[in-house]
Amino acid sequence: MADNPNGSFPAPGPSAWFAILAGMIVALAAHIMLTLLGAGFGAMTFTSRAAPGVLNWGAFFWWAMAGVVAAFAGGYTAGGFAAGRNVRQAQMLALLAWALTLIFVSAMVAFAAANAPSVFRHVAGPAAALFAQIDAGNVNPRMAESVRQSASVAALASFVALTVGLLASLLGGRLAASGGIPFQLPRFTITRNNNLNR
Repeated sequence: MADNPNGSFPAPGPSAWFAILAGMIVALAAHIMLTLLGAGFGAMTFTSRAAPGVLNWGAFFWWAMAGVVAAFAGGYTAGGFAAGRNVRQAQMLALLAWALTLIFVSAMVAFAAANAPSVFRHVAGPAAALFAQIDAGNVNPRMAESVRQSASVAALASFVALTVGLLASLLGGRLAASGGIPFQLPRFTITRNNNLNR
């Protein structure tokens, strides 16, 4: 992904994929750590204890904040490891890291058992938790419509939160590429013989 005078994006090479993978790992680790911190404080119960099946907005805001911070960290990492890239290319790597992280978490939630406790289900957010309740049949029939409405609202709110996370990831990639944050990540390149060089 070397600089191109015409502004196009060539196919990513090994160092670009390394930057994307590093961004994914940092984003997942940051989100899992913040999710566990929220669970420790009791802020990750997505449904209200007083009214099961109704979205707990405090947990939603914790999840959204954790996602935005994790997306920024992943984007900054991807952009920071993008040795010799311009800002647009660093942002493209941050975008790919964000997108692949989202797909990875969604796949992990899909493969997790509906009733099994899962860190990934909490990382996936309140909409996933409410839809898992509906799919598992763990909803009182009298409250089914209320739970479906809560799940719909949670899905729309999650879309907004994920969009803000995408913007945070792009900002992180931009800041890393332009040196906008005082500390620097080491820049690595991978040569054709698969050696890691500094």
